[in-house]
Amino acid sequence: ISALYRSHAPLLARICARMGAGSPSDVEDVVQTTFLEAIRGATRFEGKTSLRGWLVAIALNQTRLHRRSEGRKRKKLQQVALVEVPPEDRELWFIRSQEVRRLEAALQELPELQREALVLSEIEGLPAKEISQMVGAPPATIWRRVHDARKSLRRLLEEPLA
Repeated sequence: ISALYRSHAPLLARICARMGAGSPSDVEDVVQTTFLEAIRGATRFEGKTSLRGWLVAIALNQTRLHRRSEGRKRKKLQQVALVEVPPEDRELWFIRSQEVRRLEAALQELPELQREALVLSEIEGLPAKEISQMVGAPPATIWRRVHDARKSLRRLLEEPLA
């Protein structure tokens, strides 16, 4: 099981973080819960999707459960680490960190199904067919969600800063 964890945990952690699982420790908790649920439900794995796809589907469900149980949605996907930046690079660093926070906030504003499709396809690079199996929607629906997410994200990013 440790080899399975090592090979799949990084992907699951990225997906859980981008789907708003919360802080790095919350993400780790969700990933660990994902593997516990996979072990508990191993007899239900029918091989209709890849093992990776099955684990991602469990992780998506665990992320949703985690957010509901916390009673809140996180506004950030990740914390921007505070690092020592040379004085000459501080303005550029500040602008980039603001852009990242704005993008993360906009991503959180997307409807869940759109964000899910965008994260899995555009950020994680998973094929639509595999995503389709993970979330139980036809590939055409996945592509429509990605299209709608891009459109919404573009609109959100074009809005003036408050």
